[in-house]
Amino acid sequence: SIRAPAAASCGRPASNCAIIAMMSFSGGEIDRADLAVRYGLAESQVLLIPGVESSELFDENWRIFEEDLPLSAKDLDDIAALQRKYQHSFCRRCDYCQPCPEGIYIQTVLGLSQLIKRTGAENLRKGHLAANIEKARHCTQCMDCVERCPYQLGGDPNSDLNSTS
Repeated sequence: SIRAPAAASCGRPASNCAIIAMMSFSGGEIDRADLAVRYGLAESQVLLIPGVESSELFDENWRIFEEDLPLSAKDLDDIAALQRKYQHSFCRRCDYCQPCPEGIYIQTVLGLSQLIKRTGAENLRKGHLAANIEKARHCTQCMDCVERCPYQLGGDPNSDLNSTS
């Protein structure tokens, strides 16, 4: 099943709970609005709060909401593929990996591809982002962050640095 454990337990009649689902696009990583929005809307006890960066994205989300189409078997397969792809590679920005002995702000470094997609690579070459990237280039691979990560991510801050060079 592709349902999250929390959603599965809230589906029980006596559970009397609901879920607020934020970041349905995983910070911009998922670009299939049809899947991201309809997946959240498919569960009656889920309140979906998809973030948007433009009026065009809002309009697209609203159109999907108004269409109220159920998820097809192919949609469910596509969602399962996305879950497999990101299960152990997408940083949820919980910061349980912190503190880093080298002073690296890990979630920022692991999210560089999303920052580049949203703001452009030129913004990563100045200010606190540039300083954090430089710290990450000198990661000692102590693996403290990996041991703390509840999502079992690889934790290598150097993994996204190629896109900033």
